[in-house]
Amino acid sequence: PVAMSLDALGNRWYLLLMRDMLWAGPQTRQVLIECNPGLSEHVLDEATDLLVAHGLIHRLEEPKARFALTERGEGISQVISALFDFGLPLLSEVTVNDWMLKYALSDTARRRRLDLLEIEHRSIIHMTVDEADLCVEVSPGMLRVVEGHQADATLTMSGASLAALMGASTTAAELHAAGRLHIVGDADCVSVLLELLPATH
Repeated sequence: PVAMSLDALGNRWYLLLMRDMLWAGPQTRQVLIECNPGLSEHVLDEATDLLVAHGLIHRLEEPKARFALTERGEGISQVISALFDFGLPLLSEVTVNDWMLKYALSDTARRRRLDLLEIEHRSIIHMTVDEADLCVEVSPGMLRVVEGHQADATLTMSGASLAALMGASTTAAELHAAGRLHIVGDADCVSVLLELLPATH
């Protein structure tokens, strides 16, 4: 059974695409590409064709073309949760770079279903984690990396602190009190991002 599962799910993109559909419901091609740094249209087409062939996802045509998990595909839930839990400690063992932070934020955006949360205002946070240095937009229904924007605040922490926060083993207040998390500027807009990070699965 393990080998057969790997035959169906062994490519990282298959799991990431199914993660998106699991955490955020049916997805369009455009959204899947935007939320998965490094995923090309060609690779997406190959991945979705294979997942459809395995009966793990299916195409929805109304009201617009999207991909969604089948009942069989929904069985991936425990696998995705286990991978999330397994990967969290790795953030504290490596030097986080831009790509790693983008993926961590992507996990957060999909897991927390931002379309279901009440976020009233648009904020731009300059976020630094180890070697990662990105601007993050938090707005109604949206959490994404952006470029060329004036930041409302700056948030700095280590990969270990990010992992602890995402794993809900500590709080932002505790990290701030211990000097492991630093905020400059509008603390209210940063608090919105910090509230999104802890795992909820």
